[in-house]
Formats: sequence, structure tokens, C-alpha cells
Amino acid sequence: TIIRYRNTCKEDFAFYADRLIRLVVEAALGYLPFKEKHVITPLGAQYVGVDFADHLCGVSMIRSGEAMENALRACCKGCRIGKILIHRHGDVLNDEGSPLTRRTVYERLPPDISRR
Repeated sequence: TIIRYRNTCKEDFAFYADRLIRLVVEAALGYLPFKEKHVITPLGAQYVGVDFADHLCGVSMIRSGEAMENALRACCKGCRIGKILIHRHGDVLNDEGSPLTRRTVYERLPPDISRR
């Protein structure tokens, strides 16, 4: 409600939008592969937790997905992030009912993205 309210001040909008984005990123991370990790607690007990699978990578859609970058960086320390910009020509369908023409305008991806 605060995000949608037209009288919300800029600072409150930014705070709650960032909070919502962080929740979305954290929920999405639950779908990624993970592995068991055994650690010793400060009290000397063994604890079995989880760790993300190696070589995670995020790809930000320029102009739309960049708002989620900070949340991803905060949740996945050291996660590599690439960028891509796709330009769309036309409306949802062209005159023949075929899908839109899309063109990759810019991409900067980690060199090892095929192994991530």
C-alpha cells in the first residue's frame, strides 16, 4: 500500500521498494541448487546447513532488472553479475500474428557463464 500510495514520500518509497525487492530475491534463491554444509558452532556443536552450489551468476536486464542487483549482491556475496539489453521492435504481435522481433543491443556476461 505504501508503494502504491501517491502521497508516499520518495524516501519511504525507496525504502519499501528495496525491502520488497530483497524479499523477492530471497524467495527466488530458494529455487537454486544447494549442497549440505557441515559447520562447527561457537559452542563446539556440529550443525548441518546448506550452501549455494558453486558458480552462481545473475544477469540483469538493463532498465528493468537493475533494481534487483543490490539485493542479489547483498544475499549472494561474490556472485558474478552480467548485463544484457534487448531492444524490442513493434507491439506484442506483428501484422502476421508472429512474435515481436527482438535484438540484443548490449551484453556483458562473465567469460565463464556457460559453466555457471
